[in-house]
Amino acid sequence: MLAVRLPKGKVTGNKAPSGRPLPGGGRADWLNWLDAFFCLVFPSPCRACEGPLFSHRSLICGKCWDSIRLIDPPFCHCCGIPFPSAESQSFTSQFLCGTCRTEESSFHQARSVGFYTGALREAIHLFKYSKRQELARHFGGLMLDHFPKEWNPSDIDLLLPIPLHPRRCRERGFNQSLLLARFLAGPLQLKLDARQLSRSRPTLPQSDLPLRQRFENLHGAFALRNPQKIEGKNVLLVDDIYTSGATIQEASRTLLRAGASKVYIYTLARSVLS
Repeated sequence: MLAVRLPKGKVTGNKAPSGRPLPGGGRADWLNWLDAFFCLVFPSPCRACEGPLFSHRSLICGKCWDSIRLIDPPFCHCCGIPFPSAESQSFTSQFLCGTCRTEESSFHQARSVGFYTGALREAIHLFKYSKRQELARHFGGLMLDHFPKEWNPSDIDLLLPIPLHPRRCRERGFNQSLLLARFLAGPLQLKLDARQLSRSRPTLPQSDLPLRQRFENLHGAFALRNPQKIEGKNVLLVDDIYTSGATIQEASRTLLRAGASKVYIYTLARSVLS
């Protein structure tokens, strides 16, 4: 079957990432006029570059959205880590990074939209730690626009967000991965199950730990509510950031133990560790 390739676009002003105006008709036009007036009289800075914002309904300016470094080929066929030089273009699409050649991965493939740097990093921090949930709309649009062209959504049986432990979710007020997954489910016609995968115990924040301890910290941290519903299924896991891979590897192993056929990983950002 042919893979679905979605159109690419920008996230600016009062438009969706695809470039289409947001719904609202005449009322939306009036709000745009009022918004422009307030921006002129009471200017607010972009939360990433501190330059002028042209809309009070956005936290990041259009210039910063356009500056996001997208992850394009060449990258590892399995984990999706970008290769450092253009010389890697000479390898085939099946080329693997050093880690994937020497260590067996628990997931089939992983892909990310952009590098976890600059404006994208600042926007994700606002999203998660300043609780600016309105950014989920922009992030979801980016993930739709850059959905991997080699993946066919009709081949995916189930969409699962990486869960937070209930205690962490109460502290934050929302699960950022679930918000992203919701924006993918409808347009891609994927079955979303927000309760199937859960955290079986609380863990330390991954960002506070050295690389080796991150994998130990997540060992046995996930559980399935109905494992029988996973058997034979192709599952897409969604998260906000791929850093060490400890979270997605452990979640993938949990799914494979229940009989999942393949596990795909899709994240908004990729942190390339030095």
